[in-house]
Amino acid sequence: MNIDQHYLVNFADKSEIPLAVYSHNLKLVFYNKFFKHLFDKVDDSKEFIDIAMLKNNKYYKYKKSSQGIDVYYKLRFDLALSEGEFYFVTVRVINCVPSHPPSLPDLPLSVYTKDKNGIYLSANKFTASLTRFKSIEGMSHFDIFGRDAQLLSENDMTTIKNKKDIFYEKIKNDTFLSLKFCSEEQHIGAVCINLNHIHEQDFKKNFLNASSPDIDITLTKTELICLNYLTNGQTAKEIAREMLISPRTVEFHLSNAKTKLNCFKITKIAHTIGRYHSLFKV
Repeated sequence: MNIDQHYLVNFADKSEIPLAVYSHNLKLVFYNKFFKHLFDKVDDSKEFIDIAMLKNNKYYKYKKSSQGIDVYYKLRFDLALSEGEFYFVTVRVINCVPSHPPSLPDLPLSVYTKDKNGIYLSANKFTASLTRFKSIEGMSHFDIFGRDAQLLSENDMTTIKNKKDIFYEKIKNDTFLSLKFCSEEQHIGAVCINLNHIHEQDFKKNFLNASSPDIDITLTKTELICLNYLTNGQTAKEIAREMLISPRTVEFHLSNAKTKLNCFKITKIAHTIGRYHSLFKV
């Protein structure tokens, strides 16, 4: 390669531009890693190459399978350099569209609106799936979530009065990160994501396919419950009130659990429980 050709190849690599080199008979003789990443098979690119038409700004459509979803790319091939018997071609990705993009109802998101008294005005299927009801419209969070409803109600009132909008909320065995907003009619709208679902996906991705972790830990149910409250930010006194035991007893169970886990900082405990929560789940 001469200086201009080397410069073009280096520039494409640094700029993450797909680049390929074809001979005069359109045989593929070189391609960079970005070109390879774009196509399932690099030979697929041959069907697009028409040297006589490269200068006419023609667009091409290409279908690629990615994780079980067909993705349609709109591509433009540009003749960047033509010297001797070689054609240096770059590829622009104009856009890409999945054939079946994930729909909102399929995501682990709770989306709902309710009035200031906790009566649900609307809710998606995922919100209803947290309950035993097919639809929760017209029902109060006190009718549905029992003792968890008090925290939901308090957070709703905080949103109305102080305009605070981000909360961690416990519903059954799941913890949600909730983004709430208040309308002029004092209706509460919210979008909530299930943090346990994220942990489960992370666990499946990073743990199930690997070898078993080098841990052999047996925690009592009381120790697990105390750790759960602790990682949610509650003090020993607050945990004692929830469990109807003395703060000293709570501290005893927490001390035993920390020793077993060899974790003495709350952040490290939270990480351990979060990553391996299926092993320690109450």
